[in-house]
Amino acid sequence: MLADRQTAPVRPDMRDVIRRVSARQDSGLKDLHSLFSGGIRFSLSRLAGLHALDDRVDQIISVAAQAIQQGVLRQPQDLAAFVRTAVHNLAGRKTEIMRTVLLTMPKRDREVLASFYLEEKSPRQVCLEFNITESQFHILKSNAKASFRHLYATV
Repeated sequence: MLADRQTAPVRPDMRDVIRRVSARQDSGLKDLHSLFSGGIRFSLSRLAGLHALDDRVDQIISVAAQAIQQGVLRQPQDLAAFVRTAVHNLAGRKTEIMRTVLLTMPKRDREVLASFYLEEKSPRQVCLEFNITESQFHILKSNAKASFRHLYATV
């Protein structure tokens, strides 16, 4: 009966992970990634959406590894806070980029997207505000979203 019990995975010792990352050992980077990628993924998806999530997780792990390798980050108890700060910094940059992209869009597209997504107005309310039909709203919103995606991808 005891053999049937599943055991929890052994969590690597943070001091050892920092030592191995500092020595540029692949096993240290692998453990660093396994320790933090789930939490980073969760935080980024809540703070910054799902756009290129894997790339962003890898970017944050890379920043943490560089900080360890450069001697900026040495204490295991500081590692989680460092990663959390990196997540928030990356999410803040995304917000700033989104704001910049919105400002480069045509005024009407920007206002429709802002009314619907930021001000959380219903399609009916947006139609009344802009004096358009519901089908015009859906076309305008769809085109504005496509324009936003294109501009965001180029930044």
